[in-house]
Amino acid sequence: MRRWLILGCLLVTMLAACQSEDEADPEIVVITATRSRPTDSALEPTQRPTDPPIFPSSTPIPTDTFIPPSPTLLVIVTNTLSIDQLPVFPTSTASPTIEGVDSPTPYRSPTPTNTPGQFPTATFPGTTPTQNAGGAATAFVTGVPGPQLTPTVTSEVVFEIASVEGNVEYPPAISNLAPRPEELPIIDVRTLGMQIHPFVTLDEWRNALGLTKQLKMGWIKVQIPWEAAEPEAGQFTDLYRQTVSLVQRAHLEGFKVLVSVNRAPYWARPPGADLTRHGPPSDPNAYAQFINKLIVDIEPQFIDAIEIWNEPNLVREWAGVPMNGGEYMRFFEPAYYAARAADPEIIVVTAGLAPVGDIPNQAEDDRQFLREMYAAGLMNFPDARIGLHPYGWANSPDERCCSVGSWKDAPQFFMLDTIEEYRQIALDNGDSGRKFWLTEFGWGTYKGISRDAQDAPPPDSAQFFDLVSLEQQARYVMRAIEIFQKAPYAGYVEMAFLWNMNYATLPNAIEGRGEQAGYSLLDASGRPRLVFWYLLNTRKIR
Repeated sequence: MRRWLILGCLLVTMLAACQSEDEADPEIVVITATRSRPTDSALEPTQRPTDPPIFPSSTPIPTDTFIPPSPTLLVIVTNTLSIDQLPVFPTSTASPTIEGVDSPTPYRSPTPTNTPGQFPTATFPGTTPTQNAGGAATAFVTGVPGPQLTPTVTSEVVFEIASVEGNVEYPPAISNLAPRPEELPIIDVRTLGMQIHPFVTLDEWRNALGLTKQLKMGWIKVQIPWEAAEPEAGQFTDLYRQTVSLVQRAHLEGFKVLVSVNRAPYWARPPGADLTRHGPPSDPNAYAQFINKLIVDIEPQFIDAIEIWNEPNLVREWAGVPMNGGEYMRFFEPAYYAARAADPEIIVVTAGLAPVGDIPNQAEDDRQFLREMYAAGLMNFPDARIGLHPYGWANSPDERCCSVGSWKDAPQFFMLDTIEEYRQIALDNGDSGRKFWLTEFGWGTYKGISRDAQDAPPPDSAQFFDLVSLEQQARYVMRAIEIFQKAPYAGYVEMAFLWNMNYATLPNAIEGRGEQAGYSLLDASGRPRLVFWYLLNTRKIR
């Protein structure tokens, strides 16, 4: 009898081993590799040790004590976590997956009337914007009494179509909703990325990732609020676990990944800090420990770069501690070493600064902030990339301060002025080899943003959205990429991330008049906007 029982058990085991792949079909896949030092599964993140490591702000942690991951073959392992166990962050309607380019859309391709490689002159409507006071990258400039705008503003964007060295690929499918590939610039997608909001359903994440993949971009960026990951000291949320898994999934889809970390949880904030505003912790080492843990949990082979905070020259992102470049460097230094302790090869990026001027109790001029960072020791980190957010607001990419009829008369409102002035600050500090990462760029508009593809009233803080049409948004983005990737800018602008793919699909993003939604490549129902089709039609170097 015992013999038959043993044989029966063996038979059941063999049948289970022969189960088809479709029947197994795990919802979450985590990749691990043979490593020289132990790490934990991404779905079982490490707990804080009793005596957490200290990442000093004066002496580097020697990287020779850490052995990089072994280059052995990756092994796919499944886990028992069901998709039903993951937190759900639904949008009002499911985002459609774009298989081709025939999806319904109200837009038609522009008809060029100029010579090949040029487009007709575009005219802004004569409206009067209000003072910008918040949003994706708020701009405040001292000494500017208010918007000075002529009744009609003219801005022409000309694409310089020229031969480009490298393996140029035509898009496999071409949309008739945008100019033909020959009428658009050739772009190098190896130095181009897309920011994707990660707090969505798994299907919506797959869709956003799939759309980015159709655009052939080489990188994605996700931002992780520390306060959402660890609301209580040592207690990590399902949201954190999901985000770790989504970053790994992006790597498996062929992307390189930049992760940005900001917003300290309340328990780490300084005593008496205004908790209605976001800010850093009282102890820089606490942030450094979270950075270290995050990279270890994601695992170094799945993450390529880390950005240390976001727009710390705005009080809404940096409340509770002094706001200046020197104070920021007090946090950056231990975070840099913590990141390198987890992965000696990871790229570390300083926080992208918002292009702003001085406003008491609200913002510090980003140029002055960068100078203070240099004075506080930025040159001690020659391989760190400098982050910046060179928004053009309602001005075209080629406009400079302060042309007749431009929107606002201050350099912070012009893309090229921002990039060139950052470069000059680096040169003034003897830092000619420094590389810059544009961790956000783009143009916003509320045209065609609603679920029925109709216009919506822009946020009070971003009335300049009414000065940018869908066609201008698309042309400006394309022209900006062309500028970044040609001399002289290509010599020091190493990466650029378009802000953003999917913010408009989030619940209440449009009804709440979120400024971030105006930059989204998808409208509120998940349909691609015109800028998506422009990017799709471009010839690409990969």
